[in-house]
Amino acid sequence: TIAGSRCATLLFKGSYSDLDRPYRWLYDTWLPASGEEFGQNPPYEEYLNDTCSTPPADRLTRICIPLND
Repeated sequence: TIAGSRCATLLFKGSYSDLDRPYRWLYDTWLPASGEEFGQNPPYEEYLNDTCSTPPADRLTRICIPLND
């Protein structure tokens, strides 16, 4: 179960092994510029493609970072 809250979301296209790049951008660039604060819940990911039929470079992942209300 995921608690409802406001979230910063980012749609990433690429291999799961490259997911560190969008997370670094969210935490190091977006957060300081946004004036927002990350919430207490952990981030989560939504995988939008079938990994059996989608090449790694074309996979879409929605990254969700809960924010303070």
